[in-house]
Amino acid sequence: MAGSNQTFQTIPAGAACSLTSNMSQMLQSHPYLKSSFAVDLLDLYLCLWECYTIKSADKIRLEEERRFLQDSNKWL
Repeated sequence: MAGSNQTFQTIPAGAACSLTSNMSQMLQSHPYLKSSFAVDLLDLYLCLWECYTIKSADKIRLEEERRFLQDSNKWL
């Protein structure tokens, strides 16, 4: 990639979509990068994204539970 004047446009569709779009665009533009490294990197990113979304859903659930308990305590 050294000396390349090509820039990759980020699609404003959220973090997961923009990174995977950029990776896909880069792999299509530079077929020599289609190695196990690129695949491993994308796999790692998708795994981390899945963990993040699960943690985020747990956080939302716990926040709703906390609000419910606070509302219940007001009646006591």
